[in-house]
Amino acid sequence: MTNQAPPYITCVDLGGTKLAIANICNGRIISSKRQPINSILNAADFNAFLIEQLSPFITKSCQGICIGVPGLVETNSGFVIEVLNIPKWHDVA
Repeated sequence: MTNQAPPYITCVDLGGTKLAIANICNGRIISSKRQPINSILNAADFNAFLIEQLSPFITKSCQGICIGVPGLVETNSGFVIEVLNIPKWHDVA
């Protein structure tokens, strides 16, 4: 028998002043974190920041990632057109 962690979903809330990340399993938060956002980062540095913050939350048990952004998103492709609070993070796949 293996002691594999139960499957979960990682949820990301990219807010106006903070990044909130939570792993959700069966409707319950199993781990979470809040981190202030530096809104003046360029797109490459902001992507690096997101990856750094997300990495501890992603394991083999992660079944998917959802992200909410306060801005314009092309719904069919998920392409972020513009995020008002992070002006240099736009046109992001």
